[in-house]
Amino acid sequence: MWEPEHTLTVLVGSRGSVQQAFFFAAGHYIGTDTAAPSRNIQVLHQESATITIGYNTARGLVPVRFHWTGVRLVALDPIPTVAARA
Repeated sequence: MWEPEHTLTVLVGSRGSVQQAFFFAAGHYIGTDTAAPSRNIQVLHQESATITIGYNTARGLVPVRFHWTGVRLVALDPIPTVAARA
């Protein structure tokens, strides 16, 4: 979901059967959610500087909040392991 009025925005890109979240702050690319792609993710909630991404795992949907500090993107919650996201 692209929310241009928000400071932090995200686009979810797909390649084959995997996905990755690409974050932008004030329209400038600042990085991805993880180094390795995930099997299935979704944007759950967006605020001006915080976005919640849901990671589908064998144990269910795991929400992870990402926050733009004005300097860097930080995960406020533990990100599921690569094995759990596969």
